[in-house]
Amino acid sequence: MAAQQPPGLLIPRPITQGRAFAESLAPGAWTPILAPLMRIVPATAPPDLAGVTHLIFTSRNGVEAAAATIAHRLPAICVGAQTTERAKALGFAATQAGATAADLAQRLTPEPDRRLLHLHGAHVSGDLAGSLRAAGHHCDSRVIYDQHARPLPGPVLTDLAGGTLADVVLFSPRSADLFAKQTHGFGVAPGCRLYCLSDAVADRARAVAGAALRVAARPDATAMRTLLQRA
Repeated sequence: MAAQQPPGLLIPRPITQGRAFAESLAPGAWTPILAPLMRIVPATAPPDLAGVTHLIFTSRNGVEAAAATIAHRLPAICVGAQTTERAKALGFAATQAGATAADLAQRLTPEPDRRLLHLHGAHVSGDLAGSLRAAGHHCDSRVIYDQHARPLPGPVLTDLAGGTLADVVLFSPRSADLFAKQTHGFGVAPGCRLYCLSDAVADRARAVAGAALRVAARPDATAMRTLLQRA
């Protein structure tokens, strides 16, 4: 008798992050299906860093886009362990300030000589720079990359609607929005499970009618893998 194929797991992250997450899964637990909903397009010109003393990164994509355009590696304050590790690997003197943007805003104490610049994507949830300014920080923000939408392949949509593909990981509110939009006309089969990185992602994923939502205990890849293992 042939061995049973592990269940499919749709990973609609940008291709580099999607491959890395697929490779980090326990061998034989899932059959990863990579179908990016977004393509990361870095800015072609560097941001104006005049007067800036510290950069803020809230995503790995922001780090990589900045590293491609910024020659001088300013100190960086980061959200999440993976973002911090990537910033260090690319030459930034990086420190972690919590697991979420809200953590960062709560932990940072205003310093009169510090000038912060949040480098982020064109599509963000919330206004971190605005929250920091309201708390007394000198902070601005700049778009350093865009997230161009990509369509899900027809066979993936067919499998989602038919129930042969029932597990999906969603790592950002933008991914959840795009997934909901692209599956709207096809639908997903009852019992489709959406594994969401955070409550913010789950809030957007509720637009997917008929799906069951599960939320990671923390907004990081390790917690997402734990959530999948429990499934």
